[in-house]
Amino acid sequence: MKMKLPMKFRMLQLICERSIQLKIINTDEIIKLIKLEYGNERQCCTKTIKTHILALKSVGLIAEIHVCQKENQLISEYKSTRAGINKMKLIPNTAESYKEWLPFKGQVGVLVNHNS
Repeated sequence: MKMKLPMKFRMLQLICERSIQLKIINTDEIIKLIKLEYGNERQCCTKTIKTHILALKSVGLIAEIHVCQKENQLISEYKSTRAGINKMKLIPNTAESYKEWLPFKGQVGVLVNHNS
C-alpha cells in the first residue's frame, strides 16, 4: 500500500525537483500543487502551507531567491539548498510520490558530492 509523504516533506520534494531542473517555484505554485494532492485533508490550507514554507526556509532546507509583487500580494520564489537536496535521500520507496522522484534520485548524489 502506497502512503503519502508528510505534507511538509512533499513540499520540500517539489522544491527540490524544480531546483534539480534548474527552475524555481513560487508560493502560488506550491499551494496549487499541494492542494491537488492533499486537498481532502484538513491540514491543507493556504495558511498551513505558508507556515510550512517558512519552517523549511528557517531550518535552511530551502532559500528564498526572489520576491515579486502580483496584484498587491508578495510572491516569493524558492529553490532548495544543498541540505534540502540531501534530505531527499530519506524518501521511502513506499511513498506515493516515490515514482515521481525516481528520475531525480540519481542526480541527488551527484549534486551533493559536486557541491561539497
